[in-house]
Amino acid sequence: MWSVQTAREHGDTLFNTLVETWQRMGRQDMSPLAFAFLTHKDGDECLLLPQVSELPKDIIPAVLRMFAAEYDARFVAFSACATVLEGQDPAEIEAWYASGKRLAEHPEAKDCLILTIDGTGLSVCMRAWWDGERICREVLDNHGAVGRMTNLSGRLGEN
Repeated sequence: MWSVQTAREHGDTLFNTLVETWQRMGRQDMSPLAFAFLTHKDGDECLLLPQVSELPKDIIPAVLRMFAAEYDARFVAFSACATVLEGQDPAEIEAWYASGKRLAEHPEAKDCLILTIDGTGLSVCMRAWWDGERICREVLDNHGAVGRMTNLSGRLGEN
């Protein structure tokens, strides 16, 4: 059965593979990917969920939570390219959008490859970005993120 430790170790390997692929692709946008960590009578499996990239992004979280509940997935991982802006006051970000600009146009925004993994006892966000010279990486355990793209397993907070 998947434990927090084995899911995290598998996530590290998965993230390394995704970053290598992203780099080979010239750091272009990669389609969203989702993975379910399932346990069967014959052992554990990390299943790539098909066609997630074809779903409208606003329904992806609900679909992943429904899948996790239906198939008793211990953990769910989600990977996507995203523009990240940290340390900004939400009002400043709203003003930026109100001026007609996209987040990607902000001078402090970073284009990142992100992998999140969550489930009972695990909430991790792994990010990679290009700083102009090299690929940088950051891993945030128990990152406390909120929003619709969090708790994709539907299991956070379970004891």
